[in-house]
Amino acid sequence: MCYYELVPHVHDIGMGDFIREYHLDGTINEKNYLGNYSDRERIITLPIIPSIEIGRNHTIPDLFKAGGGISPRFVISKRLKELLEKYEANKKIQFFPIKIVQQNSSFKDYFVTNFFGNDDSWIDFEKSEFIEQIITKEGNRFIRLTFKTENIEKRYRNLSEFLERADDLYNNDNKLFAKRVFISSSCSEDVLILDSCVSLNMIISDELKRTIEKQGFFGIEFKPLEISDKEWYGPNGLRKQFYK
Repeated sequence: MCYYELVPHVHDIGMGDFIREYHLDGTINEKNYLGNYSDRERIITLPIIPSIEIGRNHTIPDLFKAGGGISPRFVISKRLKELLEKYEANKKIQFFPIKIVQQNSSFKDYFVTNFFGNDDSWIDFEKSEFIEQIITKEGNRFIRLTFKTENIEKRYRNLSEFLERADDLYNNDNKLFAKRVFISSSCSEDVLILDSCVSLNMIISDELKRTIEKQGFFGIEFKPLEISDKEWYGPNGLRKQFYK
């Protein structure tokens, strides 16, 4: 089964800011403010959520990044939420109502996500490829300090080995990126939340992707998980064959 990252499509370039402003009754210092919760654990009580004002020239999509103080969450339409719930996304994602404002209109049929599940264990590490970015310093008090970056392609045997290596790299100011990720052939879930190996995001099955496409949702892209960012987003990347 193929899997895809659910990615917001950037629309209306050159027509002003998409998110114009955030409006909050209260302050961000309140304990129950959504941005003060980790987006990796279940929230027990209804959090304080700011409303989001969208620029007047923009069409509101079915999926967009919440941004600001409630990042890295997503905002989704009620229609998309209901479809995701049919595929049991609510077992790993909470959906809280959020008010969207545009000019003199307000919309209450949108929801902000909170991820609390983690499906990194479904990654097929023997097939997946990663890049270790090693930064070395050269120089001393007589020679100007320079930095050298080396990218090393790596594979790991399992999640435990990956996490141990990731901690070691980050503790030494180095980095670890996913190049291409494969999901185990034994996985039958339609919605996955990956965090440790790729940027925190919703990953969906090929079946769910086809359903979203068939139902005509607006503002959503699908990036194949098995294709590297460079191959997809690069100057001659594959994305251009599917999206403008």
